[in-house]
Amino acid sequence: MSALSESLEAHQKGAVKAIAKAVIAAHMGDDEAKERLAAMGLTDDVDTDRFLAALGILRELGASEPVASRAAATEERPASDAQWNRIRRDCKTAGLEVPQGPLTMRQASETIEQLAAGTYEPVPF
Repeated sequence: MSALSESLEAHQKGAVKAIAKAVIAAHMGDDEAKERLAAMGLTDDVDTDRFLAALGILRELGASEPVASRAAATEERPASDAQWNRIRRDCKTAGLEVPQGPLTMRQASETIEQLAAGTYEPVPF
């Protein structure tokens, strides 16, 4: 996946969350939400209808938008600078190759744990 594709996906997720919040709060109607989703390339009618139906139920029942768990957030977010610094330092100390390519926070945490336990084997992610 290219850097542009990764960025697009991340920003689409953020925009969908913002649309959901606006629809639940009744600041945006379904038609406008559909238009905005379509403008981002999210044009599947079945998914859109189900998404808006779910938001309508949340609005009617006075519920707020579900919040993603911290575990789910680490699955998608890129490794932090602190994690990369720790990985580089530990790899250098152990005489091992630093992993190449992007890592998620979860992958970085696993790598750090493996380095600390002495079980790390360089593998492409």
